[in-house]
Amino acid sequence: MKLNLGCGSKLLEGYVNVDKFNIYDVDIVHDLEVFPYPFDDNVASYVLLSHVLEHVGQDPNVFHNIIKELYRICAAGAIIDIRVPHPRHDDFLADPTHVRPITPFGLSLYNKKLNKQWERDGNAATPLGLIHDVDFEIIDTQYML
Repeated sequence: MKLNLGCGSKLLEGYVNVDKFNIYDVDIVHDLEVFPYPFDDNVASYVLLSHVLEHVGQDPNVFHNIIKELYRICAAGAIIDIRVPHPRHDDFLADPTHVRPITPFGLSLYNKKLNKQWERDGNAATPLGLIHDVDFEIIDTQYML
């Protein structure tokens, strides 16, 4: 299953299009800050979050739950495609609905292998992967100017 979470008006063919607002004829109306998500465990092979994560999870516990739900619904080897504005870009700073900066390092806190390496090295980074029992690996990062 391919999911387009927080799709807004960008409905994609071949995806289950999900948004909290029922104004775009989405497939499923669901707020990503409400748990659990309406999907079984291990069903998603691909998840698109295009300009979504910066809008949710202002409360750290809510953000952790979003990450845990993504982990729960993704099948082994699933790809999560995250697209966000750079937190120092005017697009991020000017929009009052942007509540959380999303960075590659911030997401890498949910990688158990890195968490264990950081602990061995005495790094002070919070081992969120170990704490929340999720394990994501960043395989690519791209910046659009």
